[in-house]
Amino acid sequence: MAERPSLRRMRVPVGTFRGQDEAIDTVGSWSLILARPGLDPGVAERLVRAMDKARDALARATGQGKGSDPRNLAESVPAAWLNPGTARALADLAGGAQSPPSEPAR
Repeated sequence: MAERPSLRRMRVPVGTFRGQDEAIDTVGSWSLILARPGLDPGVAERLVRAMDKARDALARATGQGKGSDPRNLAESVPAAWLNPGTARALADLAGGAQSPPSEPAR
């Protein structure tokens, strides 16, 4: 895992899959949204904020949804890989605020 910074030790919670009566320890990566270079920062920021807003619903819908928290991205992806809008939203979310996107889509 030291060679692959996007990989993490993970636990699949009991009951995530039908018939699964024990937690499963595994290696995986956080949910990522990959986009083309040059994606408008305003669009990227809105995607991150939408994921954050929906994370409770994702957690209720699926066991693995509990790990779908945009804040996990900071540990999984080198900062230089982040779209500026993603970085802006993550910095804002880390501070606890949830302000509207500061840059409109073009």
